[in-house]
Amino acid sequence: VGTAPYLNAGSPVAIITTQTQSAANLLDIGGGNAYMDAVTGITFYTAAAVATPTGTQAMSINASGVVGIGPFDADLGTGLHIKVSDTFAAANASANNLVIEENSTAAGMSIFSAVAGKCSIYFGSSAHSTAGRIVYDNLADDMLFATLNGATAMRLENDQTVVVGPGASGTSGTGLDIQDGGITLLLGADNVAKTRTNLVSKFSRIASAHYTNAEEPVGLIRGGSTATENKVYIGGGSITVNAATDIELYTAADNTTVTGTKQLSIDGQGVMLLNSQMGQMAITTETPTGTTQTIDWDNGNVEIIDLASATGNVTLTLSNPEIGARYEIKVIQDATTPRNLVWPAAVKWPGGTAPTISAGASAVDWIYLTYDGTNYGGRFEQNLS
Repeated sequence: VGTAPYLNAGSPVAIITTQTQSAANLLDIGGGNAYMDAVTGITFYTAAAVATPTGTQAMSINASGVVGIGPFDADLGTGLHIKVSDTFAAANASANNLVIEENSTAAGMSIFSAVAGKCSIYFGSSAHSTAGRIVYDNLADDMLFATLNGATAMRLENDQTVVVGPGASGTSGTGLDIQDGGITLLLGADNVAKTRTNLVSKFSRIASAHYTNAEEPVGLIRGGSTATENKVYIGGGSITVNAATDIELYTAADNTTVTGTKQLSIDGQGVMLLNSQMGQMAITTETPTGTTQTIDWDNGNVEIIDLASATGNVTLTLSNPEIGARYEIKVIQDATTPRNLVWPAAVKWPGGTAPTISAGASAVDWIYLTYDGTNYGGRFEQNLS
């Protein structure tokens, strides 16, 4: 079936052609045979009532094969153009196979599935047909982003938790759950910039929202890497954040204790408290069973030496001192046989003479040492009772 051409001498214009072949029955619209000219466009019309002349354009196909859905001619893209109204926009040439256009505040696309189903958009190539995908899980109310071969790379869960990694789910209410045992989070760029230039100082900042919205946030951690040093700042150190007024460190005796116990705090005046008390340190007790004893200051700044098991005077070795550190030793004498302590040459005493440990049964002496990087300065209190 055809229509007369604009030029009487021309071939008729194809409307519908039917073909019957050995394995197929074909219906061609607008061309498809050598006897008639093909059309330059096809338009489909519909109407809401049976007595409506002309009708409303519902779909069109232009000479370039662009399919337009809607009451306007397709003028964007190279594939399917769904056009409710003209925005006069230009489609990006790299993403114009499907164009949805509506000159309003609510243009969009919907994908529906069963209540327990999933709605998916797949990405791929001839090498990987499922290289990537976006999936909405109706049953779990989660949004999944997958990479090569469908492995989940990120999940947006229904409680607003963002899970990065292939894990089945994140910890509820955590905000961001990154499931990676390598370098889990890498931060930083050129100072106050969004680029990383080689051989340029780089910084990162982590902050907490301030009580007053208009104020700068509270500084948590700042990192910095320059040509000569790598630094970590805690609680401030940047004009872009408010400094902390108090820093507290907590620990626990096991791995299932929430909150924990405050072990160290630094207040706004720089006063440091250990276990809520000024200068509270771990105390280690040494009980020499022969005539030598090593005191390792890495075990704590306060040591107790109980001479009850010593077999004679005890020669001391002092290891791992820190410059400027102060140390204390409580000496408990044997209950029956007095023992003395022999000090390293690096310990210097008033008048050049080391104290003789009090000889009374179970007598208590205190020794105080300050290390200057080479020698200890020693003081003592004896026979405390």
